[in-house]
Amino acid sequence: PPRHRVTARGELGRPLETPCGYMCLAPMQTEQELLDLIKAFQDLWWEQSCISQPPQSTPQWLFVGCPGEGNSPLQALECAARHPAIHFSLTLSPKKDIPLYMGAADVIALPHFAVPAAGQLETALLALSYARAVVAPDLPRFNGMLPPQSSILYKPGSQKALAQALLKAQFLHDLPAAVET
Repeated sequence: PPRHRVTARGELGRPLETPCGYMCLAPMQTEQELLDLIKAFQDLWWEQSCISQPPQSTPQWLFVGCPGEGNSPLQALECAARHPAIHFSLTLSPKKDIPLYMGAADVIALPHFAVPAAGQLETALLALSYARAVVAPDLPRFNGMLPPQSSILYKPGSQKALAQALLKAQFLHDLPAAVET
């Protein structure tokens, strides 16, 4: 089971009172996909922080691991360094740490390009098994595979559609859940 949200966020140094914690497993993505996701999140974050609350009560982002290309994600790290709500954990430990990361997250995002063969269904199913909402591209690999009550599909290649999906997912993140321990 996932770690309790407050415990997991505390262990990872994340704000405890975050209304929505997004996460992306970076090894499953390219750096360009991460950059697109960061841009979409920045648009969402600035819009929400201008309207509402203090920074500690706005959504937060955690990228776990390095992009699948195997290179250091220099551009993505630069973007994250300039944004107070985006954080990287460059070490993805063996499977034993997945409950910690899933416990800290509310929504798992899959920022794939508009390539029909793209997408990691396994990542989406892992997130759903931890009762986490999933934001995924509307690609053949995901069609009919993700339950609509716990997932948001977006038009791949559109940062605006991705930002809107991230916003909608904030309202899905309290899924009937796996028991948190």
